[in-house]
Amino acid sequence: MPAPESTERAVPVGDLEDGPAVPAQPIVSICIPTYNRRELLGRCLDSVLPQTAGMPAEVIVIDNASTDGTEAAMKGYLERYPNLSYYRNPKNLGYAGQGKCFEYGRGRYTAILCDDDVYAPDALETMIPILSRGDFSFVALNYYGFDTDPAERRRGSAAPEEDIEAKDALEIWDYPSVGHYSGLVLNTQEARLAMPEVWKTFTMEQYQQFRGCLIAVVIHTIKRSKLPGYFIGKRIMGAGRPPVIDYDSLRHICMDTYFALDAFVKKGLLPEERIQRRKVEVLALLPKALVRNGGFLDRAELERVSGQLHGWFDGDPRFAKSARILYWLKYWPVRAIFRLAVSAYRLTGGLRGPVNG
Repeated sequence: MPAPESTERAVPVGDLEDGPAVPAQPIVSICIPTYNRRELLGRCLDSVLPQTAGMPAEVIVIDNASTDGTEAAMKGYLERYPNLSYYRNPKNLGYAGQGKCFEYGRGRYTAILCDDDVYAPDALETMIPILSRGDFSFVALNYYGFDTDPAERRRGSAAPEEDIEAKDALEIWDYPSVGHYSGLVLNTQEARLAMPEVWKTFTMEQYQQFRGCLIAVVIHTIKRSKLPGYFIGKRIMGAGRPPVIDYDSLRHICMDTYFALDAFVKKGLLPEERIQRRKVEVLALLPKALVRNGGFLDRAELERVSGQLHGWFDGDPRFAKSARILYWLKYWPVRAIFRLAVSAYRLTGGLRGPVNG
């Protein structure tokens, strides 16, 4: 399968007479994919760019053909920060465009940062000494959650807060909290060498269903490089969440996530034991997701979802509650009640839910 179409630079980076010098060889390239989130992107950039002064770091924004004025807003940042670059896709490439993150950076490592997330003020001073001291296939960042103000930390991931280095990087991949896209830092050269295998593994349509190709990039990079992995336990990344969850958490958080991992197991890219923790997480989220989104499924889609979930989880006692909800959802009055209740709750500003990646 061919890689996504090429990306064009929309606004050239101007040379400034004053300001910090651009490092000749950055340790890390921080890549921020964005689409129609101009205000959130501004918050993200404001958290990162000031702390790059004097640091061997660059920031790269890849715009997926935004139509909300993102390109115009970027000009002011480009005038102030010589270590910032901006690229714009000629059209929206969807989640599959994530592979572009590894094309333009000059850094030894490429850190992914979603446009609705932020770096804590001490993120780079924590990351760079670790990235400078050894070769890793990938490094994972621990994170905290916030609602609208990144300074108000509302919750953290389940992971403990100590650093862990593992000779087998897949052990890091299976560590609690790892997998959030904004917490992935990959060896740039190894990721680039792995990309041909990434594009051959699944179709672009499958990567869209997986919510992108980044999981595949991590796994192929680990398997190809055979380098160790590292987990930074300090919570230096803030994962934002919208005030109202309006996406389909059943599909996005439960179905698509586990479908991707199951596909990697079937391809022989992951041993089954490496997805057991993810299985536990999905089973814990599933009952709430079925209540939240099940009422909006038509009968045919409900049968498809039910068949897939039973195929994965039948026999696991943790699936029993979800199985009961699936049974009742087959009756349209139940779906209608769920749908009305959830719609009313959303109107009141409820349904705060898990951070998406």
